[in-house]
Amino acid sequence: MEFLSSLSLVQWIFVLIGLGILGSSLLPWLKDKFEDWKINVKTDENEPNTIDYKNHDLTNLVCKWECLVDACEYMDLQAATEKLYEVFPLLIEVRTDDSDKEEEF
Repeated sequence: MEFLSSLSLVQWIFVLIGLGILGSSLLPWLKDKFEDWKINVKTDENEPNTIDYKNHDLTNLVCKWECLVDACEYMDLQAATEKLYEVFPLLIEVRTDDSDKEEEF
């Protein structure tokens, strides 16, 4: 403690400026860590699970499947197109319904 009491006013000002700079750089990092901690904390185990609608993995997969099917049809790759329809048989009905609607316009 004798070391701290022997500091001059100018030295205390520099120490405070240094702590301010250090605090301003650590504050955003600490804020992010605190928010991550709040997300990971379980609130109530009886609470039903909610679905994260921000995750669009399924729709992205369907979009990529459609692009691949379109490319195979464009390149006249009949065997590949048939295999792709076997992988997602339910999408065939949706795809034919959408193509019928496009033809009406």
